[in-house]
Amino acid sequence: MRAVGAGMVMALGAVLVAAGVPEQAGPIAGLDLSALDLATPPGDDFWRYANGGWAQRTPVPPGSDAVGVSVDARRNVDAQVHAMLDALAVHPEREGKVGGVVGALHASWLAEQQVDARGLAPAHMVLRRIARLASIDRVEAAMVMPGLPGPIAIGVAPDPAQPARALLSIEQGALGLPRDFYLRREPVYAGYRAAYLAYLRQLLTLSGGRAADARRILTLETRIAENQLDGAARRTAPMLRLSPAKLRRTVPGWPWGPVLCASGYPGHGPILVQGDGSLAALGRVLHATPLPVARAYLALRYLDGHVRYLPRRFRAARDRLDSALGVLRPAAPRAAQGVAIANELLGEAVGYLYVRRNLSAESARQVHAIFEDVRAGLRERITHAAWMDDATRSGALAKVDSIRLRLEEAGAVPPDLSRLRLDRRDLFGNVERIETYRALLDRRRLAAPERAGAREWPMSPQILNGYYYAPTNSLIINVALLQPPFFDAAADPAVNYGAIGAFIGHELGHAFDDQGSRIDAEGRERDWWTATARRAYAARTTALSVQIAAFEALPGLKVDPRLTLGENIADLIGAQAALDAYARYQKRTGLTPLVARYSGEQRLLLSLAQMRRSKLAPDAARQLAAIDGHAPVQVRINAVVRNLDAWYAAFGVQAGAKLYLPPAERVRFW
Repeated sequence: MRAVGAGMVMALGAVLVAAGVPEQAGPIAGLDLSALDLATPPGDDFWRYANGGWAQRTPVPPGSDAVGVSVDARRNVDAQVHAMLDALAVHPEREGKVGGVVGALHASWLAEQQVDARGLAPAHMVLRRIARLASIDRVEAAMVMPGLPGPIAIGVAPDPAQPARALLSIEQGALGLPRDFYLRREPVYAGYRAAYLAYLRQLLTLSGGRAADARRILTLETRIAENQLDGAARRTAPMLRLSPAKLRRTVPGWPWGPVLCASGYPGHGPILVQGDGSLAALGRVLHATPLPVARAYLALRYLDGHVRYLPRRFRAARDRLDSALGVLRPAAPRAAQGVAIANELLGEAVGYLYVRRNLSAESARQVHAIFEDVRAGLRERITHAAWMDDATRSGALAKVDSIRLRLEEAGAVPPDLSRLRLDRRDLFGNVERIETYRALLDRRRLAAPERAGAREWPMSPQILNGYYYAPTNSLIINVALLQPPFFDAAADPAVNYGAIGAFIGHELGHAFDDQGSRIDAEGRERDWWTATARRAYAARTTALSVQIAAFEALPGLKVDPRLTLGENIADLIGAQAALDAYARYQKRTGLTPLVARYSGEQRLLLSLAQMRRSKLAPDAARQLAAIDGHAPVQVRINAVVRNLDAWYAAFGVQAGAKLYLPPAERVRFW
């Protein structure tokens, strides 16, 4: 049966040859034919058909939590950044002020002997300040200090009503573990909590605290977790625009005067506040906590947030916890580890230097051309969507027409680092200076809100990603993504349309997913859909969610369709958009030949699947299932292709195949 499935695919190629479609011998530039598992019928498991040969011979390496194309691509980018940082640490003057600051940070990271020699002394000032806090109100006010990953998160965000305007935002923050890890009763989660408890005890012991407080802190965090939203609920949690007076009434139990002052609130204008009640519940939990425990908790959150900048005995304790949680990192020299530090602390500056070195004009030209094909195909789909009424269609077309691709801009203007002074021998002090500097920049944004709301670069361009940014209605492709298998200027066009084309389509899909569809072409949050169109759209999202709910992340652990809904919508829209874009490309340039007996559409779909080629260790898969808005890679392929009419035609999938859906049950957004 399996051999018949593979043979059918090749037979389709023979049919096309007989029909006069030109044929070329392999290999297929950009596609890994050795990764295929031809014994698996594509209609039973398309991810395995495209990647099963690789999966069978490629285990997750010991000491790692994942293996696959994203891991390889990230390693390539990190190597590029690593080489750049090492050069800047020696010759920072070659890149002006930006190079000097980045080089000084990296040099201080490399000065490990100084870090170990200073011990905990660099943190003593903050720890003493925490130890002197005389009330729970003061503990709450201290939770907004720069660089502290506490249970309340205060930052700066675009105003949903006026996206060019910056507002202070207040929402649920972070705990030491993912929320669900505190609450689930299965033995594996009890093991995670035991490892975390051991880590808390170690931090307390190393910092001169009382190890007995560890259990009390775990109990406190569990109570906080019980009142937090899970990942799925956070996706749709309302953000309210409140005055300070209404904030005090809506979210009692917090000393909002000192909190707002410490956060840089300019004293006027609305504040964005997560409006589900979890912040008020957090205040109640904290006020029911003994003051010594609350102080110890705050000190531990501060230490955990800065543990990488402390002596190696602190870092070793964190590494043991990460290992127990399944967050594994291959051993690397300290210089290579500095890449993550530089990206986190000075990401914009590192990105500016990275783009100048790594973006070619030809790659930019090709990506812009693919973007225009994807946009044009999406526009045509919206134009002819029978379920969408004219009023909603008009808003959707205005939105898709005004979306712009931002690729080259990240390296055009250097970031302003004029007030940042770093010391090449003081890592911890540099971290605090950067945290203070970031807080100053946020204060500037709040002080001049009309110019600073829609922040230009929410993510640095050397990070392997891309995203739709709703406040500016733009698609940002990070330059790091322009490498195989996501893009290759020398690859078969079908492969590029199946990879970067589907990625672009996916991100444009976010403009119309369950959240993006409530934001208009100007980046304003408003429901511009009619009730009729919204019902028709909701019927499609519900049908897709029902399909997704049948898949598992691990045996016995179902994929959460609420948590992954937006990404599932974007995956399906993106795949269809890539096929439409490739059809436009062929119409413009001529029908592409068969290569190694695979048609252009087959190569595109195989490229789509190979872009999702990865494997996770079980602990990592379990953790991501609780917090990641993306479904597992196998689901992201199999749940998508079974809804694409073109996939059935390309691979001859018939009723009886495991992924087969009757045409009436296939979800089509456009």
